[in-house]
Amino acid sequence: DPQSIRTNPAVIASYLGTDERAIQRSNTSE
Repeated sequence: DPQSIRTNPAVIASYLGTDERAIQRSNTSE
């Protein structure tokens, strides 16, 4: 599910190529 991907920093990092900024955004959005 898209939500699972968005809420999973590890998946986001893997998807974007370990983009720490994206992980921080995910945590901030939540």
